[in-house]
Amino acid sequence: MTTPARGGTEQGRGSVDCSREQVQLVAHRFRAAADHATRAFPDAIGEMLARELAAHAELGRVGDASGLLQRVIREVMALPVVRP
Repeated sequence: MTTPARGGTEQGRGSVDCSREQVQLVAHRFRAAADHATRAFPDAIGEMLARELAAHAELGRVGDASGLLQRVIREVMALPVVRP
């Protein structure tokens, strides 16, 4: 479960309570990772990953109970940029 962009806590197991500023910061990280994904994977995988990360940013998702989204951001940002 995740926190909606509007702030407050979504009902359910694994929800996260964050301030609006925290949500905006995480959304910025999602957008940065989405942009980096298209440079690290200049193919369909990069496009799909970028779209998924951008969608989470637009929806104001800040995480999930397993921490998968934050791990994906860290791993994507650690990838080298592919030069065409």
